Amino acid sequence: MGISASDVIPLSDACANFSELAEEVKAGAEKIITRHGERCVALIDAKRLICFATRRSAMRSISSLSDANDRSPLISRGIGLDSQA
Repeated sequence: MGISASDVIPLSDACANFSELAEEVKAGAEKIITRHGERCVALIDAKRLICFATRRSAMRSISSLSDANDRSPLISRGIGLDSQA
C-alpha cells in the first residue's frame, strides 16, 4: 500500500483526530505525521510493527551466522580477530 497525500497529516490534526486515525490504521492504512512540515513519525498497525521487528531480528541472526561462517576458516588456522593476518 502506497502513501498518498491524504495519508500525510500535521501533528495538530493527528492529535485532534487520533481515534479516527487509529481506526484507519487498524483497518490497514498507514499515516505519516508531520511537525513543522517535516516528517517525524509513522503510524502503522501494531501487528505490522511486530512483524517488521521479527523480520529485522531474524535478518540480524542470519547476518551474525554468516559472519561467523566467513571467519571460521581463519579461526581454525589460529587467526583471530585480534591477529594481524
